[in-house]
Amino acid sequence: MATDAGLEIAPGRPDHLLRVLNDVSDADLRVLSDEIGDWAARPLGRQTLAYFMLQTGTAWLCYLNLEPAGLIAIERREVAARVRALAIAPDLRRRGCARALLAETSRRAAERGLPWVSMEMAASATAAVRCALDSGFRRYRPQYLRRSVAGLPPGAAHRVALAPMEGREAREAIAAAARIEQEAGDRWALDYLSADAPPLPASGDARTFAVEGDGRPAGCVLLRDDGALTRVDLWLAPVVWGSDLELAVLRATLNTLQRAPETIALRLGSSEHLRLSVERYKALRFELALEERFLFLKSTVT
Repeated sequence: MATDAGLEIAPGRPDHLLRVLNDVSDADLRVLSDEIGDWAARPLGRQTLAYFMLQTGTAWLCYLNLEPAGLIAIERREVAARVRALAIAPDLRRRGCARALLAETSRRAAERGLPWVSMEMAASATAAVRCALDSGFRRYRPQYLRRSVAGLPPGAAHRVALAPMEGREAREAIAAAARIEQEAGDRWALDYLSADAPPLPASGDARTFAVEGDGRPAGCVLLRDDGALTRVDLWLAPVVWGSDLELAVLRATLNTLQRAPETIALRLGSSEHLRLSVERYKALRFELALEERFLFLKSTVT
């Protein structure tokens, strides 16, 4: 497909695909996928990647004035075309190649009935993040809350009961509570989150609790603690968001630890939940922090 500014998108040719792979660094390929970056760092790793991309038919090249300038590798998921690699030769950047590849991917995904294009990338990759936003992608839950003050944050006076769960029961409870959060707080991406999102955290060495607040079901909590960092995921009913009861749930969860936490990383179940609750948490000396990696989504439905 020919585009403006001398750009053309075409299926990858073995020699041209390998040429672009040899032009970019391992770090360039790790922006979207550590796995692909690790493969590139192995002996003959780039040749292996080129062969795999061609065999699966997932690689496309962008040509700038007939010069192979960049590549994109796609993995088809249930409702999304997932971008696994997007890299442009250093001397041919800022010419619109990455945006052209993303636009072509969105067009082809729509033709094949896939309503979403998704990609995950390092938050520190400023240029790539800016390109994704300029290409119409939206970040899903890019922020969380962090408290680096030793000791327990205060909690409000509410009756909170935590019921431990394990295994399948825990995973099903998390999925059900997350669905309620998403329907109320991230409806714009609900069909993607339901069908094609990364797996929800399993209990593993963490602890999962069903929550009751003032005698009513209030959601579910996942608690992980490795000594230096205590991680808490809260999936709560919308009526609880931003209320004293939410703070009581957090305090009751932290009370199950053997010691007061040093640093707390708190993730709420939806963007709207974070928006409604953030000021209450800031009063407890929590601060907004960026995730290390961003999930970007773009709808192909017009």
